[in-house]
Amino acid sequence: MISQRLYDHWKLALLSYFGASIAQSVLSILYPRLSFSVGLASNLVLLLFFILGFLYIFSEFVRLADATDASSKRAVKRMIIGFAALFVFGVAIPNSYRIAFDAFNVTLPYDPSLHYLLVAGDLAGKLVMGLAAVFARKVGPFNISPEPERVQLMRARLGEGLEAIGIMMIILGFLIGIRVLALAAFVLIVGGAILVPIGYLVRRFWH
Repeated sequence: MISQRLYDHWKLALLSYFGASIAQSVLSILYPRLSFSVGLASNLVLLLFFILGFLYIFSEFVRLADATDASSKRAVKRMIIGFAALFVFGVAIPNSYRIAFDAFNVTLPYDPSLHYLLVAGDLAGKLVMGLAAVFARKVGPFNISPEPERVQLMRARLGEGLEAIGIMMIILGFLIGIRVLALAAFVLIVGGAILVPIGYLVRRFWH
């Protein structure tokens, strides 16, 4: 959970988030092949501004995750959709090319127009997440203290745990899928893709 100070200064956090997101997209379009040192420096600076807003958005997601009213559910769904678009277009697809080449020496076809599609999808996901967080300020409880843990059935805990582990494995696999770690990343992704549906089936059907 984020600090109360960052939560109170949410406008500044989201402004830095939107600014970093737009700046990264513009740089990706205008300068797609920056040198390693310049690209690393610019990405680290933009990440610093981006992470403040992302932490705030995550806090809003946690605050509303268990809400039952329609407005809160809509805000949570929009955040999930935005994160899914960000992950698919900004992480999963680009890193799939690296994993395929580094792990199996396979070069996937890459049309130049795909680069612009990835940038657009990545930016759209970020904007949807940010706008959903702005909307979330108007709904749900306004304190950010964690709620007491609810009693859950063992099957629900097991299923949710497997799903969470599977999702984390998939995300980690795509994040580390570079060069010597490419094969390990591929194994993590496949393992995570297996655990997620198993966790869902356990949570849904095991009585």
